[in-house]
Amino acid sequence: MVSRFGKVLAPLFMLMSCPIPADAQEIPTGFHLAGDGDTLIHEGSGYTFPSHVGDFIRTDEWSRDPTGEYIAIRYDQSSSRGEPVVAYLAVVHIGEMSAHEHYAAIKPQAQRFFSAIELESEGPVKNPRVGKAAFRGTFRGERKGMPWEFSLTTVELGEWAGRLTAAYPATQAKPATEAIDNFIAAFPKTRQK
Repeated sequence: MVSRFGKVLAPLFMLMSCPIPADAQEIPTGFHLAGDGDTLIHEGSGYTFPSHVGDFIRTDEWSRDPTGEYIAIRYDQSSSRGEPVVAYLAVVHIGEMSAHEHYAAIKPQAQRFFSAIELESEGPVKNPRVGKAAFRGTFRGERKGMPWEFSLTTVELGEWAGRLTAAYPATQAKPATEAIDNFIAAFPKTRQK
């Protein structure tokens, strides 16, 4: 039996180490299309993944967990003055784990994709638009010799939990954080009744 922490950690390794399908039109296992022919619906959780959420466009779908208890979708910022924010939204079935527990479990693995990484801030998300219990850590590091920030946000969604990882140049931290908060605020409203 896989522990709830195993469910949290194992998919991150798969997401970061496995290639995303090149054919974004292919419907991943465990999903079906909504009547609009564009929105993906995850059968296990009931969450929908529209092609546009806030300022982000769904660019790739990824689902490698045969149990259907973990899925991840890539969204790229559609408009940006500089380098666009790339975000991976994951929904994982982990039961009664709080946003802080979820964050603490995934934090060590999430940091390994940057060099010279330092914790910049961490704590509950204070943006009232998010609406759900959420916890965020922001890390500063280097990517190809340039200063970048990496954001890890976990959100309580009941039996399912959300995790958003995003990376952006450090010079774009303020607009990137605002775009991420808007994305998170829009996402929980996409669950089917």
